[in-house]
Amino acid sequence: SIGDYDLMGGELPAMIVMETVARLIPGVLGKPELLKERVTKEKGFIEYPQYTRPPKFFPKKFGRARPEVWRVPKVLLSGHHQKIEEWRKKHGKVVEELRSSSPSLRSLRSLRSVIENRACFSRRRWR
Repeated sequence: SIGDYDLMGGELPAMIVMETVARLIPGVLGKPELLKERVTKEKGFIEYPQYTRPPKFFPKKFGRARPEVWRVPKVLLSGHHQKIEEWRKKHGKVVEELRSSSPSLRSLRSLRSVIENRACFSRRRWR
């Protein structure tokens, strides 16, 4: 999901749709299992908290008067893939839980059917 907001033009949404469809074409993703990690038939779409650099963020530097420091959990910086996966499962939310807060996720069923029926892409030769 890219979130709920208004855009001035259609270029960005068009690029997002193109990238989403391109990911379904065999050979586009270096690791196709990453697509299955995000969308599975049994669990639905799993979303977990996302972090970026720097590992410590000081909100007060950006106009907020908060004394705390926001930190990336140590397990995510550890490089231990199994522990990171366990953390994601523990802190992740299935889309069913998120639907009430984001009406744009109602099309999960159609997204799931596209992923499951992506064999149509493998029958064609993409150049």
